[in-house]
Amino acid sequence: MASFLKDAMRLCQASTGSYGAEPVVFDRLWRTMIANVGDAYPAQASYREVFRSWLEHKLNTLQLSAEAAHDRSALQLLRSTWDLWRTLLESEKAPDPDPAQVPRVSRQFERRWIKYMGVLCYLDNLKTLGIVNKSVKPGNDEVWLLEGGRTPFLLRRIHGSHEYKFLGEAYIHGIMHGEYIQGLGSNIHWQDVWLS
Repeated sequence: MASFLKDAMRLCQASTGSYGAEPVVFDRLWRTMIANVGDAYPAQASYREVFRSWLEHKLNTLQLSAEAAHDRSALQLLRSTWDLWRTLLESEKAPDPDPAQVPRVSRQFERRWIKYMGVLCYLDNLKTLGIVNKSVKPGNDEVWLLEGGRTPFLLRRIHGSHEYKFLGEAYIHGIMHGEYIQGLGSNIHWQDVWLS
């Protein structure tokens, strides 16, 4: 879990240039962690406060667990990113969450944490965070927007051919509502693709 937090922080740092200030980075992180789904889509802004509380609890629990187990490698991973996490959390001026909402929403974050650990990724070419299939091969697989699709998709080119293997859907923050296509304007290029 500590390595997941380190990777998530690295992703946030790498994405700061395109996202801007820490509050925006924090927003991208919590929305990506739950694929922006709460009781509705998009997830309500009140989830932000619960995420902050949940993340603080998760970081403290990981630190205490690592200390109790005398797990030096986990402690080193946590310490190497601790200041960055603290800065991110302190920059978040969110009010305390609604106590009635905390248990239910925290369970949602916890379930997603378990489900998505290892599949949160930073997409260099899109300068954003996303959740992808566990079988993804960085540098080999591609994010595609398929006409008529409701989400971006992951495809893998079959070596030596023009065909692609369908890997599944992806949640890519910032392009789920056509923002990427709108940003291309008239430079959009549709092409036929063969799926196997």
